[in-house]
Amino acid sequence: MNTKLTQIRRSGAIFDQSVKRISDMIEKFEVEKAAANESKTKNMEEKARVENFISQKDVKQTDMKKRDNKKKEEIVKFQNAAKDSLNRITFKDLPKVKKEEAVERLFRFFYTNLYHEQAETFEFNKFIKVALKEEKIVFQKKLANFSLVRCTPEEREEIKAIKAMNFSTNEENEDLAVMLEWLDYTYEIYLLLKERDDLQLKMANVPAVESKYNFKLEACNKLIDECETNIFTFDNYIGQLKILRSKFLKAKESFDQLPQHEDLVHSVENVFSLIENYDQNPQLASILRKTQ
Repeated sequence: MNTKLTQIRRSGAIFDQSVKRISDMIEKFEVEKAAANESKTKNMEEKARVENFISQKDVKQTDMKKRDNKKKEEIVKFQNAAKDSLNRITFKDLPKVKKEEAVERLFRFFYTNLYHEQAETFEFNKFIKVALKEEKIVFQKKLANFSLVRCTPEEREEIKAIKAMNFSTNEENEDLAVMLEWLDYTYEIYLLLKERDDLQLKMANVPAVESKYNFKLEACNKLIDECETNIFTFDNYIGQLKILRSKFLKAKESFDQLPQHEDLVHSVENVFSLIENYDQNPQLASILRKTQ
């Protein structure tokens, strides 16, 4: 009996608990709605950033193409300057060059890149005898037609290494001084090619980057849609709960205003009291003993 009485009280008699439960649910949904609004704001900010990048893509591509063309023009300019410098080599002093590490490495570079021979077969004195004396015209033509653009990245790095070396042992050799001028121009081409390679790599990556940002934009739109759906749902729940709470409060207010309100409350309390204490009633106890 006490268990049944407790259920009756929980289901309808305890008004304040029902209203509190509704209020707690409203508060919970309002917190969830605020979180959804915050998430929507963040995703809209990210969407704006992505859209700005995509809108600037064509401008950036055009700029990179202009810079690439500029690099090409500068490379041609230094190639022509390098060729012009070769015209001042007399080949009177060049075969007399003294053997030193820097010169040997420079001539080995010519041996492998102009004659396409293996570096291991290079002989310093033989190179001077053949390339700089007996077949100097062939050497001049090969050097004039040489293009660092056609070299591999590893071969280009050799130019950088040679440029950093010390040629002081042959500082009086005028022909070598002219050849080092050629080396200076070629090194400038090396720098331009390195910049151009980096630029072309960025240009090649544009489609992949564009695809990545389009994917981000699509993801942002989906998340924003989900947030808006959640916000709408929470608003709907909150609205319905507020209506329900209002009905509870109005019902309570109407009940409190009834003329017989106090008598009804007193009668209900008496009924509950009788039921709760039925085992202490002598008459009920007598009946229970007879039925056992």
